[in-house]
Amino acid sequence: MNKDSAFKFVIRRAYRFGEVRRIDIQKAFSISQASAANILTEVIKLHWDILEVSMSGAQNKRKHVIHPRAGVKAPSFANEEHLLQQLTKMQHSFAETGLSPEELNVNYVNTSIKRLSGPGIFSVITQGIAHKKIIDITYIGMKAMDQPKRRTVSPIGLENMHGQWRLLAVDAPQTPESIVKTFVLSRVMEASFSLSKHRYSNMGIKGREVKVEVTLNPLLNKHQEEAVRVELNMDGNTINVPERGKFEYLQKISNQKKNDTAIWPPVLLR
Repeated sequence: MNKDSAFKFVIRRAYRFGEVRRIDIQKAFSISQASAANILTEVIKLHWDILEVSMSGAQNKRKHVIHPRAGVKAPSFANEEHLLQQLTKMQHSFAETGLSPEELNVNYVNTSIKRLSGPGIFSVITQGIAHKKIIDITYIGMKAMDQPKRRTVSPIGLENMHGQWRLLAVDAPQTPESIVKTFVLSRVMEASFSLSKHRYSNMGIKGREVKVEVTLNPLLNKHQEEAVRVELNMDGNTINVPERGKFEYLQKISNQKKNDTAIWPPVLLR
């Protein structure tokens, strides 16, 4: 534990739960009473402008209780938008959010793949990324008549797109014009280190977003329209969509036409 983490915990709990006691700090960071008491004292001195102290308990057992100062907005790392971002990233521990699992129940429905096509595949991929080694993979695509294909790639990272884990890689040898491609992990049938001793250079994996013009479904009433605009973060009649996952995302939320060359959906209800 570092002091900055402890101070942020106190502020987050004050704004998200309404009060903070010494015992909360002890539970969140597994520290002694004395250490927790010192944290309370220091955070009040540093953040008196947003926090205030009251006393509770019997006269002979008075305890300090910290509250958010009335009328003062939460700092950005403690407001409700930040809490939603934390939960989206699965950062939901007591120390991270300021709310215990008993106070805020959070359930994640995990549809991600839980195994790969064979043992050792994921280790080769992750070590390839970590050591910047070129790897050979056998990959099966989902287009009609696709057969397993051997590819030599420079693995640059992993990406989770709507619960689906993907390998981000560029064809080897890497060039300044190399395009980042995605390979669904569960469709990688084999993986091994390439005989090439070449080490590739760093490449950013953060994908850019593109704007897409849309029209709200005319069957929506005005309240539903408002909710959809918030959900999709619409700006007028446009939405921002991740470029790499544009097709899949639009299939999920819109009347995006199917790719005629792909076999989709992969399963049919009986």
